[in-house]
Amino acid sequence: LSGGRPLDAKSSGSRATLVWSHPDLHPTLWSNALGAAMPAQEQDASAGVAHVVVPRRDDAFVEVRIDPEDAERAARLGATATLTVILHEGEDGERIKRIPVKFGAGTSPTQRFRITGEEVTP
Repeated sequence: LSGGRPLDAKSSGSRATLVWSHPDLHPTLWSNALGAAMPAQEQDASAGVAHVVVPRRDDAFVEVRIDPEDAERAARLGATATLTVILHEGEDGERIKRIPVKFGAGTSPTQRFRITGEEVTP
């Protein structure tokens, strides 16, 4: 990933990373890190990774977005992504949450995950 904060830097928020390996899967990671929902600046679709640091606040979230047609194809292929969120990174109470993200039937093309001090919830 290019630009932005180095991946090993301590942050005052939660680090969210989306990874996927199927070449036909093209999700994007969005967040409200800058106040409004925007795509993460650090994304590399060819490598299957996206990353953002979300500041600690009550309304923090990340979204995994995918084109509806791509979602249907991903479901047929069984392709998934993994959202990993590190809460309280580098602190005594550090917690890592890994969430499988599925696409297709029964799921929205935009899946939002709220990030609170202790939890990540859909």
